[in-house]
Amino acid sequence: ALALAAQTGLENVTVTGEVPSFYGHVVFINSEQGEYVVKFSRQAGRLASEVNALNRLRPHSVLPMPEILFHGLVASEQGDLDTLLMPRLSGVPAWELPELLPNPQQTAQRIVEQMLAWHAVSDIRGFEHADGSFTAEFLPAFESWTRPLQQFIAANHSPFSAELRAAYAKLWDERE
Repeated sequence: ALALAAQTGLENVTVTGEVPSFYGHVVFINSEQGEYVVKFSRQAGRLASEVNALNRLRPHSVLPMPEILFHGLVASEQGDLDTLLMPRLSGVPAWELPELLPNPQQTAQRIVEQMLAWHAVSDIRGFEHADGSFTAEFLPAFESWTRPLQQFIAANHSPFSAELRAAYAKLWDERE
């Protein structure tokens, strides 16, 4: 994260936090230019679909969405990692929210407004596949986006236990 930050021109960079996630790893950094997020993916190509989704949904969002400052491969000890660099949005991370929200109805209303705005986005061609093609049926499109994830999870070299891999395989088999 620090090397990428320096490579992109950020100065006096410090790591302020890290969050391992299901798909990879997130590193929060501060620099003279501001606060940023570096996101690494364990699954090749996963972040490209995230970039496409962010760009597609941003014009329809009622809440702020980050701009992508860098998307590419970054060398690591584990090999090349698909990586994003984006500004950190202001607010409170979900894992730091208080158990009792100060204004739960307002928060719920904002979430509903956002979900309605995103779900109102449609295309007359139907449901989009990961390769950019379209179909009238939802399930084939859903599978085209999630099959690479399913294959990653099922692989023996994935970071998931045999028990978790088996549980996910069962869910995948029952998806219809």
